[in-house]
Amino acid sequence: MCESISPIVEFTSVAKEFRHEYVVEKSRFITTICPCSTEEEAQAFIGRINKEFWDARHNCTAFALGPKQEQQRSSDNGEPSGTAGKPMLEVLKKTGITNVAVVVTRYFGGIKLGAGGLIRAYSHSVAETLRLSPKELHTTRTQLQAIIDYSMYGAIERYVQDQKLHYEASFG
Repeated sequence: MCESISPIVEFTSVAKEFRHEYVVEKSRFITTICPCSTEEEAQAFIGRINKEFWDARHNCTAFALGPKQEQQRSSDNGEPSGTAGKPMLEVLKKTGITNVAVVVTRYFGGIKLGAGGLIRAYSHSVAETLRLSPKELHTTRTQLQAIIDYSMYGAIERYVQDQKLHYEASFG
């Protein structure tokens, strides 16, 4: 009997909600990133950040969901078209980090940055926050159980350790 083995799906996400602040030309860019596995979770996170920073000029958003970032969305939230949400999403796509939502909150500092300056500021904010945030690898795992003769335990233990596999031994 032959069984087909499904491919292992691995992806990297952020381990927990994380925040980082970046200042350029007196404008504050506060980036908050959060792991999310559904669009509902992403929208709830975005809503929570919008309430927290209700007085900000802009709360621009992007999210990528699914092992291969199959579901993507972004918003410029009042910034000139294509200067915030899309550059933020491009950073997520470039890094490959998925199942994540990000909000960049901007408090205007009185100096206009121009389209290029906004693109650079939003991209840098997300890239730096991703670089600093704790990440975790998600992968398919298989659990095996074996009953072996005690005389083989040492050799098997060495092999398992060499392969950097997690194991638990119980003797009976």
